[in-house]
Amino acid sequence: NAEYGEATEKLCLYEKAKAEADEKKNIRPAKIRVPVQKQKGFWLFQSKELPSLGDLNGAQKHGFLLRRSTWLRFWEKFRFVLSGQSLFYFDPLDQTQAKEEIIIVGSKVEKIDRANSFFIMGPKHGAIYLQADSERELEEWIIAIKKAIN
Repeated sequence: NAEYGEATEKLCLYEKAKAEADEKKNIRPAKIRVPVQKQKGFWLFQSKELPSLGDLNGAQKHGFLLRRSTWLRFWEKFRFVLSGQSLFYFDPLDQTQAKEEIIIVGSKVEKIDRANSFFIMGPKHGAIYLQADSERELEEWIIAIKKAIN
């Protein structure tokens, strides 16, 4: 079981690295593989299609935020859409399909010591650092995300 868990973890890391390499080459997959259920000590995977911007009607909040990259820690601008208990982000130039879905169930949202910035700490995605254009927009995002979590 421990070996299988390590293999599953390596598969997740491989898929993430492949997605990042494809992103650099401007190859956008229509589907991603996500772990959906743990059975007898291992994860089952299935493909999940990310929505387009037009599919997210009735979103609680949307707008542009800066997101800090995990590895290089530089800040990039993306369009974010909060829909249900998911936060989707889109490339500002190509908004045809979401780049990623961030499940915010069980997450914690807090301001940080950077102007108009906050982070979302979740059980599945770790810390995601975001920055709004203004203090008012920062407060709106924090309130909307906290409502979606509860």
